[in-house]
Amino acid sequence: MIGIHISSNLEWASVLALCGNPECATSPYGEYFNYQFPFWKDEALIYFSGYSKTKAAGAVQYMICRFELSQVIVAGSCGGVAVDLSVMEVVIGSETLIYDCIDRLVFETELFPKEFRTQLDLKWLEGKPLPEKTRVGRIATADQDIDFTVRELLRPEHIEVADWESGAVALVCQLNKVPLAVFRGVSDLPVEGLSQEEQSQQYLDNTPLLMKRIFELYLPLVGA
Repeated sequence: MIGIHISSNLEWASVLALCGNPECATSPYGEYFNYQFPFWKDEALIYFSGYSKTKAAGAVQYMICRFELSQVIVAGSCGGVAVDLSVMEVVIGSETLIYDCIDRLVFETELFPKEFRTQLDLKWLEGKPLPEKTRVGRIATADQDIDFTVRELLRPEHIEVADWESGAVALVCQLNKVPLAVFRGVSDLPVEGLSQEEQSQQYLDNTPLLMKRIFELYLPLVGA
């Protein structure tokens, strides 16, 4: 069974609407339900974790153990980092990196500690045509939304986008030897002079559209 990991309240509300507002069961982390996609033979398990690395890591470990997931997919929105990105692009993760783990008991610190870097196997993607406005690249994770300052910090490191959960989910999946695919759609782009309210409105406006795009165009790529 493939598990689909959803993190934010707005992403979850969007998914429920896309799937016809199904009846949900409840885990310690939030709601979940089974759903039959027309492009997969078996039912999927779609579950909600809540935002943050802690909740995301706990939820994916719980679902792997309880339902013996054969694969996990992270589907959600993100903030854009790369200079040539535009909203509504979707990034397929090739590597996840966590940038808010700071060890101050050493002489030099790395922005991305090696212990929290995870390479994602993309063999499943070979030979498959990708939808327009798609790229493959590195995703940075921390328990914070990015602003212009953080975007400028991450951009020289060849990061495409940033989120709150993918790095934690990727590490847990790697430790459990469960394959992972990450689809993150760019909901907002922090630029100099953009207010927090304006960036938040980008997120609110674009996230439902991105979840629909990911479910319709990107989930069929997995296992197809």
